[in-house]
Amino acid sequence: MFFIQEVAKKHGLPIQKFVVRNDSACGTTIGPILAANAGIRTVDVGIPQWSMHSIRETCGTADVASSIELLKCFWNEFSALDKSLASGDVPETSSK
Repeated sequence: MFFIQEVAKKHGLPIQKFVVRNDSACGTTIGPILAANAGIRTVDVGIPQWSMHSIRETCGTADVASSIELLKCFWNEFSALDKSLASGDVPETSSK
């Protein structure tokens, strides 16, 4: 989640975090199932829709546009951010 947060912060893109406790019953997506079995770092990212969530969790057209922009920025910047963390450097985006 850290990587997504840093990219969103750097570009002024909105995100909303939601975490389900392990001991709480809740519907889920395939993301956590794949993450548990993949053996790689993962984060389940998406926007809610009526077909998968309640009416209190719906998306609008601006959510689609900001999600596309967030994923484009993440794709373009992940490698550099990951390398900066592996080297022990504090990424520039963390200080903002």
